[in-house]
Amino acid sequence: MPTSWADSVSAADNLASAARPKSSYVPPHLRNRPTSTDPPPQASYAGPAASSQEQSGYGGPNVGGNRWSGPRNDFRSGYSGGGGRVGGWNNRTGGWDRGREREANPFVDDDVESFVETENSGINFDAYEDIPVETSGENVPPPVNTFLEIDLGEAVNQNIRRCKYVKPTPVQRHAIPIALAGRDLMACAQTGSGKTAAFCFPIISGIMRGQFPRPPRPRVAFPLALILSPTRELSCQIHDEAKKFAYQTGVRVVVAYGGAPINQQLRELERGVHILVATPGRLVDLLERARVSLQMIRYLALDEADRMLDMGFEPQ
Repeated sequence: MPTSWADSVSAADNLASAARPKSSYVPPHLRNRPTSTDPPPQASYAGPAASSQEQSGYGGPNVGGNRWSGPRNDFRSGYSGGGGRVGGWNNRTGGWDRGREREANPFVDDDVESFVETENSGINFDAYEDIPVETSGENVPPPVNTFLEIDLGEAVNQNIRRCKYVKPTPVQRHAIPIALAGRDLMACAQTGSGKTAAFCFPIISGIMRGQFPRPPRPRVAFPLALILSPTRELSCQIHDEAKKFAYQTGVRVVVAYGGAPINQQLRELERGVHILVATPGRLVDLLERARVSLQMIRYLALDEADRMLDMGFEPQ
């Protein structure tokens, strides 16, 4: 059958289009760019880099691209022997060493505070040697002249040096040996004479040396020592000083006082407490809530007991 001119043109166009390779679609933002002769990258998975070992969920270094192979040795491993984490189930040091690495340093701002206290204090420390001390009772332990004569333990002695205590004050020279001997003690001294350290040092040392059973109920705090003070400000001051004395010893100090939300104080108690510093009102509240028990108390200190009696805390 004879073909028309239009049919011949259409056939020629079809042959030309078949001979030309079909170009791929190029997005508008990639047009007008110089073409690259490099071959396109091939999609493959080679596993995370060795430097991201700590991000690996299941194991140590990735060899051969196998993410799940190798022993678990990342720094987050709490249940394996490796990783260097103190407190994991298979690497628990136990005793008073537990939690030392995570303990905040209470001596960070001590230099500035000590300078301010020295400037504002009216106590003449050079005249301490002339202060007379009277003791009463039977077979009273003799006083000491230096902290080296007192066996408080290496950790407490290190904190004494951190506090820059050169020699004990008169109340400390007499009170610390008496308390270490397990005797009851009532001391009276002026403000700033070191009474807090006089009863904190023997308490911390006794807790470190003693063997005490585990608390029977986990949600109830069973402190070993109780320090009562009349006001919130004094309780916080005693707490701050006691934390310095107990630094790196494993002895945990917690403060509880009124006029503040109790939830945060309850969380601190649930983390564990050896020495509880509290005001009488908040202590009664915690006892009524059954969140604190005094069954395991071995040491009791009343700071400014006369002031607590004057404030009407005798029934409590």
